[in-house]
Amino acid sequence: HRSLDLRLRYRVEVDRLLATLQVTNRARKASAFEVSWVFAADYADLLEAQEDRRQQEAQVAATVEHGSVRLRYAHERLPFETRLTGSGPGRVTVSPDRWVTALELGAGESATLDLIVEGHDPDRPLDEAGRASRHAHHDAWRRSLARVLVPGNLDVERLLDRSRDDLASFPLLEGQPDEWLALQAGVPLYPAFFGRDA
Repeated sequence: HRSLDLRLRYRVEVDRLLATLQVTNRARKASAFEVSWVFAADYADLLEAQEDRRQQEAQVAATVEHGSVRLRYAHERLPFETRLTGSGPGRVTVSPDRWVTALELGAGESATLDLIVEGHDPDRPLDEAGRASRHAHHDAWRRSLARVLVPGNLDVERLLDRSRDDLASFPLLEGQPDEWLALQAGVPLYPAFFGRDA
């Protein structure tokens, strides 16, 4: 177990999380093992999670469908759904609470495993074209932000780059196209557009 090198990268999009795990066997001999993505959902509101006190609660049904896991919240006014889909080499076993991949890697070999976690809100459905439009709009705006070069002080340059990246993470990307770049306030507890902050 000490010979495995695990590198996790993830990207958060409008309605999904893309996680990529690269596993490398650093041992001098082959190694057989299992890698698992383990998941659960309670659909707690941000304030409920912060206060550790539920205001609404319902059953969460987990089903395996065509190699994906579908989690559905049975609340009558909050019919949220999450779909988890994985990919990668090796023998895969899918159950309602985990995605298990059996791997055997030779010395120095690597394998890449992907997991996509998509949230579905019936009040705001989003398809691939809608997602791509929002990201293209956001990326064009992000490229238009000023970049300051400080050749004599790379630490200051990195600090300014990070500040620009932080600002670029605030657009809500919701509503009509002219509303996509409205900045959310109160991150992480209140990711919404507030009048006083506008």
